Amino acid sequence: MEPSRVSKTTLIADLFICCVWLICIMHNIGDFWCRPVVWAVPLLRIWLSFMTYRRSRTALAPIIMLSLLTLGALLGRARTGFVLFVQPLLLILQVVPQLFGESVITADNIYEVRSAMFEHTVLIGIIVSVWLILLPLGLYIYRCFRKEIVPGSFSVRKRIGLYAFLVGTFLVETFVVTDFRYIHIAILMFIPVIFNGGKLEGLITQGEKAFLIFLLLLEVACICALDYSPASVVMAMAFPTAFYAIACKLAGKDVLYSDVLMLISASVLFLMGQYEINMYRIVLLLMSLALTAVVMMRFAISTRKYWTAAAVYVMTAVILPILSIGYNPYSVPEAGKVMHYDDYEYSPNGLMMVKGKEGYGIRDRYGLILPAEYDWIEHLISSKPYCKVEKDGHWLIYDIVRQELLSEEQFTDVVPCGELVYRLESVKGDKYLLIPYRYSRFNDGCVAEIADQIPSERKDSRIMGRWW
Repeated sequence: MEPSRVSKTTLIADLFICCVWLICIMHNIGDFWCRPVVWAVPLLRIWLSFMTYRRSRTALAPIIMLSLLTLGALLGRARTGFVLFVQPLLLILQVVPQLFGESVITADNIYEVRSAMFEHTVLIGIIVSVWLILLPLGLYIYRCFRKEIVPGSFSVRKRIGLYAFLVGTFLVETFVVTDFRYIHIAILMFIPVIFNGGKLEGLITQGEKAFLIFLLLLEVACICALDYSPASVVMAMAFPTAFYAIACKLAGKDVLYSDVLMLISASVLFLMGQYEINMYRIVLLLMSLALTAVVMMRFAISTRKYWTAAAVYVMTAVILPILSIGYNPYSVPEAGKVMHYDDYEYSPNGLMMVKGKEGYGIRDRYGLILPAEYDWIEHLISSKPYCKVEKDGHWLIYDIVRQELLSEEQFTDVVPCGELVYRLESVKGDKYLLIPYRYSRFNDGCVAEIADQIPSERKDSRIMGRWW
């Protein structure tokens, strides 16, 4: 039975949601990234989307596995359900408005928003489960009654073996392997060897092959971009071209050398643009978009697949380049990249030093966290978010997590004079920067302060008091 336009649209929407979900999970990399339920749920949903599109009887397997995993995540440890269902949504609410220069979640309200959403983890998980499980299950039952389910190419014995293999893999990765960030990919590659004589034919379609290759490109790009790795430069040049080649193969179009050359040139212009500011950056980015548009126009004219060409254009010109370098260069046009700022070891968003017309600053993946208006920046302690910033020969102290100056007062020098204590020299009289042993952006008692003298509890390191 030929799939309808609605089925194709639904498949594309499902795959798009799953890709965004995976990117959000990878962005929030941490201990829970190593839990099978975190990555297994979106991957199983991708499998279910393809099986539903094919009207395959095999769709029942991912439905059952998703039901068990979701139930375990919601009824087990609340933290697992939060990381799986709530944290990606929180990241989307934080990032998407910033792409348009707006802020819904800020440093002032993020604690309250996280707490409120954490309390409703089960409710959010149930709502997500409507799309995740109930809609595919309802469609499966409806097609069963209408006798529209297509028998799979596997026998009952092979299907049972495949299900047992998947469940066994999941159990091994849960209770035996401690870090399986990549091991699941290696294990799943054995499925064609074990169950299909080493062949992919009959196991997955050409479109599914293309999507899996794209998913692999996406995962590698995100991993390289997490810490602004130098490999991300290569990824930003190679992945758009590779994605275009995949699209050409699926559309039955030859990959022309001139098209590849223009796409690589567009990537070079894109990479150069991140180091420029204002109009220079805008011009370079527009030239990158224009070169890619020429290639996509030729693709559309040759294949007569205009919507496909538009989707490929968005992927090759915008999404893959941004994911590869790890941040959005279309934001903060007034400050260009200087270098990776890795002096603060707890920077989950990734930081970089930037320079504008007025001086240096610091930005994360989405926008400025320290205005680019200082003569120089020096970090004080790698485990604490404090740096001293120079302006007209004087120093100020800045908290890059709270994104605020500790004081408007300027100092001639900042000198360490003890454990987590700095003397702030000034012609008006020296003061002291007292840095807490344990930092918390949400607790005013666990942030640094400027005092006229060192408290007695700080002079005696054996007595930590509230500083510990």
